[in-house]
Amino acid sequence: MRYWLCITTPKNWEIVKKNNVWGVEERYETTMKRLELNDLFLFYITNPAKAIGGIYEVASKWYYDEKSLDWNKLYPHRIKIIPFVVPPVSIPVDEKLLEELLFITDKSRRGRTVFFFPSMVLLTEEDYKTVEKWLQQKINMLKQL
Repeated sequence: MRYWLCITTPKNWEIVKKNNVWGVEERYETTMKRLELNDLFLFYITNPAKAIGGIYEVASKWYYDEKSLDWNKLYPHRIKIIPFVVPPVSIPVDEKLLEELLFITDKSRRGRTVFFFPSMVLLTEEDYKTVEKWLQQKINMLKQL
């Protein structure tokens, strides 16, 4: 099992959730073909949200589809996903979480943003578990409100 950080816009995130489909552009074709059932996607929502949308599990093999889902552009390399850990609302990322992530080696604010530009980044199991634990804590806090 592998862990992936998937980066998307707020608009595209709504489409991903509605359709349970993740899609990317041509340059990620090879990455998509390497995905396996049960790999986990950790979704990061970009500006203005800067939030974790949830964790989804890969539920199909890669496929190619040009049918429009109303994303901001065509993302024909697709995979079906199912919810794994999904809060009722996206949870804004805080400084404490960013400090704990090992894949962010440049802890400056500018250094951190470099990691949130590509559509998909492979995560270590340790970083994945750090975010999953953080997300579960935030979900539990929401339930107590």
